[in-house]
Amino acid sequence: MINELIFVIHIILISTIIAGAYRIGQHALISVIALLCVLGNLFVLKQTILFSLNATCADAFAVGATIGITLLHNRWGEEIAHKSTIINFYALAAYTATTFTQLCYHPAPFDTMHKHFIPLLSPAPRIIFASMCAYFVAQKTTIYLQKWLMSNFPAAHKLAISYIILFIAHLFDTIVFSVIGLYGIVHNLADVMIISMIIKTLTIFFATPIINFLQKK
Repeated sequence: MINELIFVIHIILISTIIAGAYRIGQHALISVIALLCVLGNLFVLKQTILFSLNATCADAFAVGATIGITLLHNRWGEEIAHKSTIINFYALAAYTATTFTQLCYHPAPFDTMHKHFIPLLSPAPRIIFASMCAYFVAQKTTIYLQKWLMSNFPAAHKLAISYIILFIAHLFDTIVFSVIGLYGIVHNLADVMIISMIIKTLTIFFATPIINFLQKK
């Protein structure tokens, strides 16, 4: 159960980071969203066991980024949410370019880390491409569902609407990213997709009330 406990702590940590950035302001929140995207694409290569299934350690980052986008959209509008998506793409592209340059350096004879960086950073271009595709689909889904549902359903249903939006967006995100980015890399792709949706659903369940709480302040 140690991994499951760490997972709960991870959710709390991500939610706290998002809440703190929201309190600081628009620019801080955009920066944290970009950071979560980069970290998610780095840590996705680490596999663990959660709820008896093979899983990666990056799903909470993806949910955190989507929660951040939702806060941006609700507080500062659709244009800022779209701008954040472009900034995130730029951050991911910059991460890919810089990891490539790091691998190109010839290590010193006494270097002990290069051999570890090779398997860690070599898959970055494929993973980033998959992430960009999945991120684009998820964020566009979030933005357009947010606009449509909020205009067609009463404000009293805001919490339920938030759950629906995040779940659908991350269902698309999981399918696109897993097929493009992780096929042939992870041990069991079906396990990863199932546990990814379980993790994201649980994270959404615990973190979404934070969105509504923050927006009341």
